[in-house]
Formats: sequence, C-alpha cells, structure tokens
Amino acid sequence: MRYPLDPSDRKPIGRSGETVSAIGLGTWAIRDYNKALKTYLEAVELGIDNIDTAEMYDNGEAERFVGELIRRAGRTRIFVTTKLLPHRFRSRETAVKAAKSSLERLGVKEVDLILIHWPDDLVPVEEQVRNLEAIAEEGLCRYIGVSNFSREEIERGRHVLRKHDIVVDQVRYSV
Repeated sequence: MRYPLDPSDRKPIGRSGETVSAIGLGTWAIRDYNKALKTYLEAVELGIDNIDTAEMYDNGEAERFVGELIRRAGRTRIFVTTKLLPHRFRSRETAVKAAKSSLERLGVKEVDLILIHWPDDLVPVEEQVRNLEAIAEEGLCRYIGVSNFSREEIERGRHVLRKHDIVVDQVRYSV
C-alpha cells in the first residue's frame, strides 16, 4: 500500500501558532551537495519548508549547505532547525558561542529552532535547558526544543524555563 505525500500538509510548532510542512528534509549523510541542492530547491518550490540540520553533520558542511539553500530559495521560504551537541550546553557561554558558530555557517542572524541534539548525562537537564533558553534570550533563535529526550527530562527542563517553552521534541522515528 502506498501513502500519498502531500507537501501542503502542515503541522504546528508547539503552541506558537506557526506551522511547517509535515514533510521535512534532513541533511545528515548527504553525499553530493550539488545534486542535493537541486532536489531541495525543487522541494521548496513544492511547499516543503521544514529543513533540519546539525552542527555535527559532516563537520558543519551540512549547515553550510542549508545556508546555500537559503541564499538560493530565500530566507522566508525555509524553516530552519539546527541541533547543537550536548556538551555545548554545559554553560551559557559555550551554548551561545556554539549557536553563533552555527548561524555563521548558515549565513543567518537568527535560526527558527535550535535543539539540544541529545541529553548530556554529565549535566542536569535543568541546566542544559536554561542554557538553551539563553540562546533564545540572545535573539539567536525564535524557538527552542530537544531531541531524544525522555518525557521526564522534558518536564524537568520545562520547569526551569522563564520566557520560552520547548516547542519540539524531535524523536528518532516518526511514522
């Protein structure tokens, strides 16, 4: 049985009122960036605006690829999610510095969504999430979220947030 893909299907970003295409394009393990760029540009033309990347994908090259996609397609047509490595959230300073480095690779002043790629077992979740919120407070992202966190970790993290909320919990599989 085949299920039709509908590029016009939209999903909410938390309770923000904003939506993104239900179909998202990831950037992990792209082999040929030139071919991929053509494919991603066509996807944007079809209405797919949900692009996911991370600082660790191909040592930052995936973020540079998304930056090129943004330059070609236009910033307002793409909702960009990037993920930072867990050890970046051990202090406010390292979190903000890592976010700025990602923004530089992406060629933007602000990203739509930044996630903690997975929990760091060496740092309390509350501290990680406070440092994530610092990135939003600095105006470097519009929304914050997590990836590969348990429900309990998310609730503990939410408890310490002052102005922002965790709008996304990116899980390994979505079917």
